[in-house]
Amino acid sequence: MVVITVQMIVTHPKLLYMKKLTTIFILLISITNFIACDSSDNNELEIEEAESIDTQLEWRCGTHNGNTLYTGPRGGCYYYNSNNNRTYVDRSECSC
Repeated sequence: MVVITVQMIVTHPKLLYMKKLTTIFILLISITNFIACDSSDNNELEIEEAESIDTQLEWRCGTHNGNTLYTGPRGGCYYYNSNNNRTYVDRSECSC
């Protein structure tokens, strides 16, 4: 006994309309995700650039035991010790 199956393609107008809508919807979501990913990368770069600029700013604000005092971008007062590491002192010792 041989069984032959025949698949009928349904061409109902509502189904074709839904298929078109689904395709357009998927296309719009794909384009939106592409644009959103592209612009978020630019924002991250701008934030990183702003942070690197902020971390590079320091002002000379007096001396402490013969060492030059600096004030960092967040208001910390420090000097560089012999190992070139920051040593923080009380903020009242900075004159700016």
